[in-house]
Amino acid sequence: MSSNRVNKDGQLTQVAVALVQALNKVVDENLPGKLAGIVKVHAGIGVGCVFIPVPGADLFAAFGNTWTMYARINRELDLPFTKSFVKSIATGILSNLASNAAILAVIGFGSALKILPGAGTLASYAVMSATVYGATIAAGYIYMKALAALLKNKGAGQVNEEDLKVAVAEVMKDKASVQSIFKSAKEGYKQADSNLTDLAKELGALKQKMQERALTSDQIDAVEEIALAEMAAQRNDLEKTFKRLRNAGEWALENADKLELSLAAAALRTALGQ
Repeated sequence: MSSNRVNKDGQLTQVAVALVQALNKVVDENLPGKLAGIVKVHAGIGVGCVFIPVPGADLFAAFGNTWTMYARINRELDLPFTKSFVKSIATGILSNLASNAAILAVIGFGSALKILPGAGTLASYAVMSATVYGATIAAGYIYMKALAALLKNKGAGQVNEEDLKVAVAEVMKDKASVQSIFKSAKEGYKQADSNLTDLAKELGALKQKMQERALTSDQIDAVEEIALAEMAAQRNDLEKTFKRLRNAGEWALENADKLELSLAAAALRTALGQ
């Protein structure tokens, strides 16, 4: 295991433990690992945005994946923040990360390469994958560290949105720490980090429910695409998983939302550029 991977995993786990301790949820010894796991799974899903062929849509999809990650963390901790506020926080954090010249140059250049057919698209995948992964890990780190600082002195039911804005801004002042976790995650990234096992399970559940509800030929086609996405995810084939999810379309996303299959919904949003 590389030193970068150890560093990234260690930093995530430390901030997750601090967050759980701030909430006095020490009775659940699995919660820190679960929180760190949410961040790592969404970092892997975020890499799927590089397979969106439309320049600019890939960046919008990465934003959608980030706020969904925050919403899942909030649910685990019973935090009261609204969807619109979480989206606002995600926008602020990602904008701050993008202000880093190195991140902005790589992501912007990678997205622009998609204008070129064939080789340009392949080059874009190579350029963007590790950077998107590292930026998502850093975004998760910032959010959990801000929550931990905020909840040291307040209970989950006492925090408000303005408090969290202030806490996030304070964490982002420590540019060295944020840059450190971004760099270690980016440099240690391998495609195997995009572990799609949990996503495959949710796609299996989604497929079953969609089969029960499918009436039209388009809906039946969507079920087939979800089944193929499930098989690709079981093989950890990121590119084919997101190609099939993109083909599955809006009806699949509507079902994932209704069933509260958050990973499947996040992956579909990423694939659809939402």
